[in-house]
Amino acid sequence: MKQGDVVKGHCNTCAGERNHRILHLYQTDWSEEIVDDSRIYGADLYELLQCAGCDSVTFRHTSTHSEITNDEGRAMPTIAYYPPATFRRLPKWVHAVVINDDKFPSIIWLPEFVTRLMREIYTALHGDCLSFAAMGIRALLETTMIQRVGDQGSFKKNLRDFQDKGHISSDQRKILEATLELGHASIHRNYAPSRYAVMLALDITENILEMLFVSYKQAEALNRMVPPSQKGKHTQQTQGGT
Repeated sequence: MKQGDVVKGHCNTCAGERNHRILHLYQTDWSEEIVDDSRIYGADLYELLQCAGCDSVTFRHTSTHSEITNDEGRAMPTIAYYPPATFRRLPKWVHAVVINDDKFPSIIWLPEFVTRLMREIYTALHGDCLSFAAMGIRALLETTMIQRVGDQGSFKKNLRDFQDKGHISSDQRKILEATLELGHASIHRNYAPSRYAVMLALDITENILEMLFVSYKQAEALNRMVPPSQKGKHTQQTQGGT
């Protein structure tokens, strides 16, 4: 490889593998003698890459080590991107949602704790800190419940009041219990969740948050934009004319 070559690489902006041009590269090789005249060796390749689609620039470090191989004895490179490669984007509504209502144009701003904790959860997820991501999801959901119904002194009471006051249905409560249990097990039972489990919990959490903080406001705007039914008005006119 040389400067100007096109290689495959991860692009956070395009959200996937894309062609990249090598803007600059530098490689170092190393070896070290250990016992019985045997040696270990490896290499470090540093590349400055520019996405051929969106022109975003990223830095990639590829390292190899003679002792890190697959079952066939072939080297297994370790690849790191800076900034870290992301495989899931924050929802657009985390920042703000603009409602283009001619009568009442507005912007929906989420509470500070939602934006902050969502960012921290995604940072943990992309850093492969899955237990921390699960704990963050639990903290986010519990803080949301307390914000809506106040702190009732225990998790179960908070969840009960959250449902009793109409924020969620009974079915949604069961879903939330399973989601919160993931974080509880990570904190109290030394449970190491899989990435898939954390992704499922995050899907559920985002659906609940979007409903609570965004969808209700959007529904209000939709009701203002849709003209009311004329059926009742027509009935009244008919009765008045008879």
